[in-house]
Amino acid sequence: MFKKKRTYIILAAIAVILFLILKRAGNDVSSEEITTSVRAYIDKPFANVSIPRQYYDVDATAGAVLTYATTRISVPQCAFLDSSGNVVEGNVKLSYREVNDPASMIISGVPMAVAEDSSDYLQSAGMLEILAWKDGVPLKVNKECQISIDKQSDIGDGDYNMYNLDTINRKWDLKQQNIAAKSLVQKPEKAAYQEPDYEAMALKAGVVKPVKPLEKEKEKFQFKFKMDFSENPEINIYNGVQWEFAGKKDKEDPAKNPWVLSAVWHEMEIVRKYKNGAYKLRLVSGDKEFKTTVKPVFAAEDMDYAEYVYNEKYEAYRKYVDKKKEEARIWRKKQEELAKAREKQRKASALAGKFSRVITIMGFGWVNIDKLLNDDRQEIALSLVYKNGDSVNVSRVFLLTESVNSVASFYQRTLPQFSFPKLRKNQLVVIDAESQAYIIKPEAFASIRSDATEHTFRISEAGRKIKSITHLQAML
Repeated sequence: MFKKKRTYIILAAIAVILFLILKRAGNDVSSEEITTSVRAYIDKPFANVSIPRQYYDVDATAGAVLTYATTRISVPQCAFLDSSGNVVEGNVKLSYREVNDPASMIISGVPMAVAEDSSDYLQSAGMLEILAWKDGVPLKVNKECQISIDKQSDIGDGDYNMYNLDTINRKWDLKQQNIAAKSLVQKPEKAAYQEPDYEAMALKAGVVKPVKPLEKEKEKFQFKFKMDFSENPEINIYNGVQWEFAGKKDKEDPAKNPWVLSAVWHEMEIVRKYKNGAYKLRLVSGDKEFKTTVKPVFAAEDMDYAEYVYNEKYEAYRKYVDKKKEEARIWRKKQEELAKAREKQRKASALAGKFSRVITIMGFGWVNIDKLLNDDRQEIALSLVYKNGDSVNVSRVFLLTESVNSVASFYQRTLPQFSFPKLRKNQLVVIDAESQAYIIKPEAFASIRSDATEHTFRISEAGRKIKSITHLQAML
């Protein structure tokens, strides 16, 4: 009985203590403090504007090589793990997107501070998000079989590191240091060169390449006719030329078309020359036409003369062509030397080109290739007013700095505390409570004295609703 009474007394005492604690807590803790929600760490300033993801269907069993613009994503066969740590097989949904400039950083809402409320910021050589699911369930990275990403950038410094965004502890985690940047050297330029038509050049200069004389074959059909060969100077240099059938088709063979031999031809012309030294001959008699393939030949008694003419003319032609070939060789050599000089100059200015870094994914989510931003900063108390003097109801302020691929974020709860690099050009993107954007250009910073501890920026333009990334980029 005594034990029961003692138990009741202890329970009553505990109840009284709890009542007093709760009463005191009710007096000391405001309802506002109890209901305060935590701001999302990835905090997009514009609800209806975001960085679009690209989605891929990946066979986890086979792996894949994916592309996103100039980025190459290599997914090995064993890249994904489920929540139990088992290697995933079958179809996997993978998403990927990149943030590569300050405007995109603002749109994404991804913080560039090393940690929440830190004054240390990262400057980026490229940021990306990669995620994966199977049947709608998020997957994990297999650290024994990692995805690699080959990503391009305009920044070639070798002191950039890789960070993963830890949204639970609200900070960037350093994962890999001093990632090598490889210059994307193009193949050496080759001089554009096309071999000249030396025969045409010679003809234009009045130097004819003669047709090599051939002795006629007794078993083949030959015939003679008078004709103006001024348009064919390679033949016109000869006297006593005969024509021998050189075709293969029966319909072109005069010996197999007797009517051709008895016809009175009113028109004869050479209409085409072939590379093998043959010609297309066209004969016209009234409404009849006969076309055949022929080649110039000589009787045995005329061959000595023909070969003498040929050798004389060909020697002149050969000397001309040899001269032109030497000129072409000198020109080609000069062009190759110029191409080498251009290539050498291009390599010397490689920092102005593109660079590539290969990283391995150690966790899904946001990944950043960054280094700490070191700048001499000036701290001031910042005020923002409209041109009529009314204060701007600020949601947040983004600071963009010349030649720095980063964005510093200042929230309403931290203002008026504000800092900026003193020796660089800066501009602000101000977002009000209605999600309207205002731009404060670098000229507005010129009036801030180096010893100033406070400054008021006046906004004269109307706020704008941001509709897209390109819209914001155009405003900056």
